[in-house]
Amino acid sequence: MKKALSQHDRIKLLARNPLLLTIIALIHRYQAFLPKERYKLYDKAVETLITNWDKNKELSNHEVLEYLGLDDLRRLMENLAYWIHKQGGTGEREGGTLIDRDELLKQLSQTIKTQKQIELHCARKEAKRFVDFMRDRTGLLNEQGQDCYAFVHKTFQEYLCAQEINYQADNEGDFDIVLNHIADHLHDPHWREVLLLLIAQQKPKKAARAIRAILDNHSDYEQWLHRDLFFAGSCLAENPRDLKVADNSLPTEILESLVKLEVSNSWQVIYKIRDRVFQILCSLNETDFKAQVLQLLQDRANLINKVRLQKYRAALGEEEDAIAILLALLKDKDEDADVRSYAIKVLGKLGKVSEQLQQALVALLKDKDEDAYVRS
Repeated sequence: MKKALSQHDRIKLLARNPLLLTIIALIHRYQAFLPKERYKLYDKAVETLITNWDKNKELSNHEVLEYLGLDDLRRLMENLAYWIHKQGGTGEREGGTLIDRDELLKQLSQTIKTQKQIELHCARKEAKRFVDFMRDRTGLLNEQGQDCYAFVHKTFQEYLCAQEINYQADNEGDFDIVLNHIADHLHDPHWREVLLLLIAQQKPKKAARAIRAILDNHSDYEQWLHRDLFFAGSCLAENPRDLKVADNSLPTEILESLVKLEVSNSWQVIYKIRDRVFQILCSLNETDFKAQVLQLLQDRANLINKVRLQKYRAALGEEEDAIAILLALLKDKDEDADVRSYAIKVLGKLGKVSEQLQQALVALLKDKDEDAYVRS
C-alpha cells in the first residue's frame, strides 16, 4: 500500500486526511490493490462511506431516514455536489465549496420533495435528517465553522459533481451536455478536476470526442500558452479506456505536439512551458501511452539535453537504465561541467528511492581524486 501511495500523488493528497486514509486502507485491504483509475478509487471510497462504513457499524439508515433509502443517498449527494460546485468559480476562495446550512436545507428540501413526491414540510424534516446522517454516520459532509457545511474533501465534491453531469447526459441521451460543460468551464481551475474525472470515465468514442473538442477549442493565446494542448495531455494521464482503439490519431497528435514543444528552440517556449510539458509527459507513466512517449523522446534524443532525457526515462519507468547513464556522465571527466552538475542534481532526487545509487554517490563523495565541485 505504501508503494501504491508513492506512485499516485493525487491519492497521497487524500491520504493526509485520517478518515480518507482509513477508507483507502479498507479498499486496499478488501481488494488487495488500489484502482489505478482515480474515478474508480473515488467510486469505491464513496460506496464505502455511504454503505459499507455504516454496515460495519451494524446500523441502518432506516432508523433515521423516513423517506430516503440507501439507493437514494448517492443520487442525492451527486445532485448536491453539482449544485454546490456551481456556486463558485475562479478566484473565489470558498465559493463552490462552503455552503450555508439554511441554503443547504432549502436546496435539499426541494430535491427530496420532487424525488419522493411528498409535502414540502415533510421534505424539510427529511432534509435535516439526511444532513445529520451524512455528517454523523458517513462523514461525507462536515460542519465548517458556524452553520456552514462542506464535503469532507473537495475531491469527493468534484467526483460526485462529475457523476451528476454524466447522469444528466445518460438520462437525456445527449452527450452535448458533457461537451457543453467542457466548453463552459475549460481552464477554470475550480472545474479542472471535475472535467478530468468526467472525461476519464466516458466510453472510448465519447472520450475521444471530448478530448478532440478540448484540443480544437482555440482558447485565447493558445499559440503561446498551449492550454488546450496541456489539458488534452492531462486527459491522457487519466488513461481513458481504449482511447487508441476509438481514435489512434488523437493521442499521437497530442503526444507529438508535446514533444515538439520539448525540443523546440523557439524563444516563445519559455521555461514554464517546458516544465509543464515535462510534468504532463511524466504523468503518462503506467498509462497506455508510456511506450509511445518514450519512443518519441528517444527518436529526438539528439535535440534533448542528455541529462533531461534520462530524467524523462526515470520518470517513465526506466529508472535503472537512466541511473546507469547518469552515473557514467558524472564519472566522465571530459564531460561538460554543467552537464555533470545537472546529472548530480537529478541523481540526488533519484537517490531517495535507490539504495544502490546512494552507495554510488557516497563512493564519489569519498573519492579524494574527484573534482571538488562534484563532491560539493
